Amino acid sequence: MTKLDDPTRLQHMMDSAQKLLKFSADKTKEAIESDEVLSLAIVRLTEIIGEAAANVSQEKRDRYSQIQ
Repeated sequence: MTKLDDPTRLQHMMDSAQKLLKFSADKTKEAIESDEVLSLAIVRLTEIIGEAAANVSQEKRDRYSQIQ
């Protein structure tokens, strides 16, 4: 498996966040809950963001400690 660097992880986070916002724009909670495919996409994009964030180096976390 290829080891990813911080810029790549941050890009994955940004890309996933932008998709998440695009997919959920103008949707109510009820509309999202009733659309299984959309709900699963939102969960997966959130997982990608979380996994990438969890693997950002300690150096970057320390440098940008105000971002949490």
